[in-house]
Amino acid sequence: MLAILTRISRDNDDKVSIETQLESGIKLAKRLKISYKQYEERVVSSVAPLSERPVLMQLVNDLENGIITAVYVYDQSRLD
Repeated sequence: MLAILTRISRDNDDKVSIETQLESGIKLAKRLKISYKQYEERVVSSVAPLSERPVLMQLVNDLENGIITAVYVYDQSRLD
């Protein structure tokens, strides 16, 4: 399963909407013919510890448990 991480920053300087990020991830999942799950973070600081980012923590747990086999982010800076 493909994890699609969509994120809007606290500083709100994002140029790409959550909807656009999700659409791009879904297109990839369809092209790869795999299922997907969206992990959506809104207004979270990238400097916050993992314990304060429950969505990202769930994504990491799902990776560790083998639920997720691949991760899509619109831009690598979304993982910060």
